[in-house]
Amino acid sequence: MTVVFIGFAVLLLMILVLRMPIAFAMGIVGFFGFAILQGLTFDNLLSFRWTAALTLSSNRVIET
Repeated sequence: MTVVFIGFAVLLLMILVLRMPIAFAMGIVGFFGFAILQGLTFDNLLSFRWTAALTLSSNRVIET
């Protein structure tokens, strides 16, 4: 549940403070949120297998 609150706070920060378009902000938060749910931490940032998160985001881009 904390991942949801952190993601929503980051989303609001990106939209309101950085003035990023909503679609781009949601895409970035969704990409990294899914990666965190797959096991991304600061310890394994460079050795993390990004294939699941990249596959999910590329399928979303191709389908729409």
